[in-house]
Amino acid sequence: MKKIFLAGLIVVLTINCSLQAQVKYDTVEVNGSQIQVRKIGLEERKIKQPIVIFEAGLTEELNVWDQVVDQVAEFSPVLSYSRSGIGWSELMGEKVTVESRADQLQLLLETLEIEPPYILVGNNWGNEVTREFAVKYPNQVKGMIYLDPVMDLENVANLTAYLDEKGLDGELLGQEYLEFQKFLKSRHSDVNEQEVNSFLGLLEENKLNWKAKENPNKKSIIILGRGNDMYPMMGKLSMNSREFYQLIIDGKVEFFEEYTLENKNASLVLTSGGMNFLPNQRSLEITMAVKQLINTDVNLSIMSAALESDPQEFEGFINGLESYIIKSLLSERVYNMLGYSLMRHDKNEQALVLFEKNLERNPESANVYDSYGDGLLALGKIEEAIPYFKKAIELGTENSHRDLELFRKNLAKSKEMLASQN
Repeated sequence: MKKIFLAGLIVVLTINCSLQAQVKYDTVEVNGSQIQVRKIGLEERKIKQPIVIFEAGLTEELNVWDQVVDQVAEFSPVLSYSRSGIGWSELMGEKVTVESRADQLQLLLETLEIEPPYILVGNNWGNEVTREFAVKYPNQVKGMIYLDPVMDLENVANLTAYLDEKGLDGELLGQEYLEFQKFLKSRHSDVNEQEVNSFLGLLEENKLNWKAKENPNKKSIIILGRGNDMYPMMGKLSMNSREFYQLIIDGKVEFFEEYTLENKNASLVLTSGGMNFLPNQRSLEITMAVKQLINTDVNLSIMSAALESDPQEFEGFINGLESYIIKSLLSERVYNMLGYSLMRHDKNEQALVLFEKNLERNPESANVYDSYGDGLLALGKIEEAIPYFKKAIELGTENSHRDLELFRKNLAKSKEMLASQN
């Protein structure tokens, strides 16, 4: 039996090594230092298409995201990277802080010429970096996904009080937990130790404050692992480590349940995966959360693009949008409604782009011809509009359309306008 087990283990390890060997990483020079990155789909990225950026946890390298990146890259451009001084990424030389890490991400994006919008996905302490980035550059961020984020409960003072309420020695357990985290995370390099000291220093100074960096206007999804299959604390904790982790998990769930009830743009997903191990254990759930954010607020994205872009660029945006957004979110009704909204903003050429899309996709609909005629009228193209109103009446008569009389009035109005010109 032992031989069979060892043989199976060798096969599994061989397969894993083979899969890892197929992953392609690159390096890019940022501020004089080489940073290891993995980027997919940047060349095929559509106009204003969100790119998904993955921020690893405390001292983690970019490869922690490989499985998720492979899945998300099937429908979106992606970027993962190792922070300065971690793994194969060289140290940039500045002091390691949450703020400097967020600035380094911005430098990396500028170097790679990756324009917003961004969807940021963070794991445990990586969420502090993404949240700092979103505070500094709110207009660049479309949405956030938080995997097992650190929060107020994990401050030493808060954790001590929480454990005291449970009838435990909060002061002793809080200090033991902090020391174990330092031991666990600082075994590999001096830079790892710098990052650990900087980030865990926030706990000692009780500086974690979730609501202080809240961005209520951004869509966010919080995914919490409820499995307590964590690293055993190897005798470094004076209580059962599984029971201890379960208390922390319960406290985080309670905190974020209350938070998401108060914040309509935030949602909470609970999973049986292990806390802090979700990138490896729950890649599909993360992928589906990304897809949800990409398909969120589509109408707002269309309106923003129309108001910011010239007609040609807007048409390119719509063509790209239709390649990655769920089709039912771009219905005839949606395009029609947004087209008239744009006309009220004096964006008549952009409105015509949407009306023309409706013509292409819904050639048997009377309504799309009437709308296209309205768009042409708004541009002063009266003679061109008349055939479209006639087509709307023709189709409307066949189907007893409820707006048939409106179509007739629009045709009559356009004829009067043409006659007044002659």
